[in-house]
Amino acid sequence: MASFLVLMVLSFSELRTIARQISDNTGENMVWMFSQVTREALTVSLLLERGTRTDGNWDDLSFRLDMLESRVRVISEEPLRDFFRRHNREAEFDAFYASFARLAIALRVAPEELPAAGRQTLAREMERLASASSTLANASMLEERDLLGRQYDTMRTASERLLASSLAGMALGLALGAWLLRSLVRQRRVTEQLQQHQEGLERIVAERTSALHEALATERHAKEIYRSFITTVSHQFRTPLSVINMIGQRLKRRAHQFTPAQVRQKAESVTMATSRLLELLSSVSRAALIDRVEISDQREAIDMKVLCETVIRDMRRLGYARPIPVEAPDDLPPCPGDPVLIAQVIENLLSNAMKYSDPASPVTLQLRSEGGALYGAVTDQGIGIPEEDQPRIFERFHRASNAVNLFGSGVGLNLSRTVLALHGGDLSFTSVLGEGSVFTFRLPLESRHVAP
Repeated sequence: MASFLVLMVLSFSELRTIARQISDNTGENMVWMFSQVTREALTVSLLLERGTRTDGNWDDLSFRLDMLESRVRVISEEPLRDFFRRHNREAEFDAFYASFARLAIALRVAPEELPAAGRQTLAREMERLASASSTLANASMLEERDLLGRQYDTMRTASERLLASSLAGMALGLALGAWLLRSLVRQRRVTEQLQQHQEGLERIVAERTSALHEALATERHAKEIYRSFITTVSHQFRTPLSVINMIGQRLKRRAHQFTPAQVRQKAESVTMATSRLLELLSSVSRAALIDRVEISDQREAIDMKVLCETVIRDMRRLGYARPIPVEAPDDLPPCPGDPVLIAQVIENLLSNAMKYSDPASPVTLQLRSEGGALYGAVTDQGIGIPEEDQPRIFERFHRASNAVNLFGSGVGLNLSRTVLALHGGDLSFTSVLGEGSVFTFRLPLESRHVAP
């Protein structure tokens, strides 16, 4: 690249020098000056040949001689004299100048003192001087033409060299630009690959971090469920076990003091406490069976009103004495499903409604069909569910903060919702703290089995 720059600088310098030489115009000035010398010499020769005093002939001769002398003097001085020196014609010009000086001295004599023969001789000498001037003019013109030719050749060569160096520099610049462009493209590609790799690593790290957070959240949730389960079971087991233990201790210490009627009463208390324990264990076991999908799926067309009345009748036998009216239209269509599991859902909802409401407050069950589904709504006027507990009410073993002192396992609602989901339905609720709750289950009227 440096060599091309040096070549371009040299070419520019040479072109500038040639341009300066061409603009000098020394050769043109020399040709013009010699043409003037030739013209003046011929005029002087003509005036000498006339040799008369009329019409101011001699004054005109003196004037022309002065003009001729001034032209020759200009040629003999720099920079025109340097022209002869550069073209090796200085000796030839000196001879010409000596001839002119000799003629000028002869012509400075008073004209009337010149004889006719002398004037003719001077006229011929002046003609020869004019011829010599013409010869020098032609030589100057030829020299100037040759010089211009050489200068133009040199300028053409320098221009070609400059053009070649420019093209070479341009080609080199294009090659360098292409190389730089390829380097930039390659660097950009590598940068993009590194960025993609970095983004991939960041994505993997984010996914692993998210998975770890989810695992930690799951573990915390499992621990919370476990603690809730232990708290619930220990609390719910404590009361019936305390009753059984207390009755056993009394019978052990004072068995002879109890009448048969008192013994039967104590036995009934033990039986009720045992039933509560069995109910609690059964609830937990059913939840475990749902998880392992060990429940049967014996689907059949269910008359939902008849099934609800059957569940209520069975609950009365277990001690639930509160009347629960079932409201249903006469044209209620049958619903496909497993009657045992659906009965368990209805029992869970009704038992919760009675458990968490005053014995004197009403509990109702309303059935209806709409949009290809059967709906059942269990309404109570009980304690309601606190707003902060509502998002977690269907979690297993979770119990509302206002229900921890009441008997229950915390799995009934979770179990009911799972059973309904297996049938393609769902369970929803609305609740106001201190006013009561409405739990609504939905079952499709067309058979729809959903994998757990």
